[in-house]
Parts: sequence; structure tokens; C-alpha cells
Amino acid sequence: MKKEILLLILGALTSIFLIKFDLQNGFEFLNIRIQHSLIDFAGKASLDKFLTTQIIGYLFFVFFILSIRKNFTDKKRIVLIAFIILLITGIYNETFAIYENIIGKFEGRHCRVGITLTILGILFLISIKRLKKAT
Repeated sequence: MKKEILLLILGALTSIFLIKFDLQNGFEFLNIRIQHSLIDFAGKASLDKFLTTQIIGYLFFVFFILSIRKNFTDKKRIVLIAFIILLITGIYNETFAIYENIIGKFEGRHCRVGITLTILGILFLISIKRLKKAT
């Protein structure tokens, strides 16, 4: 259980403290931004004309969900599927944003749902702990 908690904490930290950067002329560090909204989505364009390290947080969430997937019963699979859909949406948008930035067509696309994934992850861990106490 320690590994799962560590992965969730790392995912949360990299979703709250976002390093802003640009890849137009190589890696260019801009600054650090604190993300405070549960969902921040811009499907095509926004005023945020910078990339963030949110994609790293998504990788921690992938490892987290892979480490706890065996603990889900068939009744709880729907919540797991919702988590995975949010995660895939985030990974897709952030990866596409990086691609757009590299080719010079980036207009601010982003999907920052790491805080929501953290909250769901905490609920998963609480649920798993309850199941282990009940058996």
C-alpha cells in the first residue's frame, strides 16, 4: 500500500505544482504555476500559451491505477473506467499539445484534471482499505 500512496502523492504534486515550459527553441523553462482548479480543459485554444509538466503527473496516475486494479470488484469497475477515461483524455490532450508546440501550431490546448484524479485515487485507497478490513 505504501507504493500506491507514494504514486498518488507524486501524481498530486506534479498536478498541483506545474512547471511551465516551451519547446519551440529547445526546452525553455518559463516558471512554476500552482494549479488550483479541479478541471481545467481547453480543447483547441486558450490564453495559456505554454506547456506544463501535467503529463508527468498523468504517468504517475497510470502507474497508480495499474498497481491497484486488482483490488476492484465488478461493481466498482464503472468508477475505474471513469478514472481511466479522464486519464486517457488528459494524456491525449497534453501529448497533442506538446506535438503542436514542437511544430509551431500550439494555441493553448490543455487538459489538467490531475486534482480530480487525485481525489478519485484517495477514494479508491479508502475503499480498498475498507475492503481489506472487512475480510
